[in-house]
Amino acid sequence: MKPGDAKAHFCHQQGLTFVELMIAMLIAAVIAVAVGYSIAHLFNMNTRNSNYMIAVRQVQSAGYWVTRDAEMARPELTSTTVPGKLLSLSWYDTDNTTITHSADFTLDKGVLYRRYDSGDKSAIASHIAATIDQVATDENGHIVSFVFNVTASVTTRGITGNESRDYKVTLRPGAQ
Repeated sequence: MKPGDAKAHFCHQQGLTFVELMIAMLIAAVIAVAVGYSIAHLFNMNTRNSNYMIAVRQVQSAGYWVTRDAEMARPELTSTTVPGKLLSLSWYDTDNTTITHSADFTLDKGVLYRRYDSGDKSAIASHIAATIDQVATDENGHIVSFVFNVTASVTTRGITGNESRDYKVTLRPGAQ
């Protein structure tokens, strides 16, 4: 084929054929579906990770406050007849002669509240289920340790993030 013949050949072409157009549309559709799936997957993973991190922070917050107060305290587990009451703690000031501080933990509709020294209650964690287990006492019947079980479950757009932890809490010696 001579160089002039190629020019003449392309001059008579008027555009894309129907088959070429359909193939181009099919390729574009496959690319669009792949990009759309990737974006949807990215949003779902972001939501899942976000829910998981919220659950982790809620569990850590609940564990921090219960552990912090219990390590200072002389705990008295409350009666199970009080709805939502999880734990009551009291502790002596540094002179060890008078009770000067107390903290009550209550669980209401998945929210863990802390009331310090009979003041206002503060929400310290949400999306929570919590229990106190494995209570250990000394020979005098004083509580020396317990396990605080806490679980958080956060759901958004049908995607759930869960976190569970067990905090073994040992009271400070001589706190009873």
